[in-house]
Amino acid sequence: CILCLIWIVAGFRITGIKWREAVRPLSLFYLLLIFIWLARAFATAGEPLFSVWGAGVTRQGIYSGFTVAFKFFLIMKAGLIFSASTRLSQIKKAVQWGLKPVPFLPEHRVATMIGLAFGFIPVLHRQAWQITDARAARCGDRIKNPVKKITGLVMPLLQKTILSAEHIAMAMEAR
Repeated sequence: CILCLIWIVAGFRITGIKWREAVRPLSLFYLLLIFIWLARAFATAGEPLFSVWGAGVTRQGIYSGFTVAFKFFLIMKAGLIFSASTRLSQIKKAVQWGLKPVPFLPEHRVATMIGLAFGFIPVLHRQAWQITDARAARCGDRIKNPVKKITGLVMPLLQKTILSAEHIAMAMEAR
């Protein structure tokens, strides 16, 4: 794990990604990591340290939870470095090369689909920010109910995504 962390720090330096810029947008992911750590701390059998509401926290669970959460953290950061340092055309070529020996699998079509999926991520991000800004302009950011907040973002985003995908599919058919 230490070697992986050193590799990721080196990757951040090589790609020029600032650590603070990579930490802030992933706050919900960090909550997931804390949840994983706590779940492992309570669910893993071993030497109990203390008990909370009848559930025991074990030393092995704390260690196991930290290890699993840290591995997820490393995977996320490695993916961030990969996506920041690799051009979409390189990913597409690598997928085509890797799928070439697989029989009955059209590697060009699969690579095109993966390329479109990766290319669509910034579009989704931009659309989500547009919807969030539009909701804030209409005082939609004052809604306290988290279900209504998520629904108010997800439904228009899904609608825009389907329309964009439809336009891209029609453009590809026209070619």
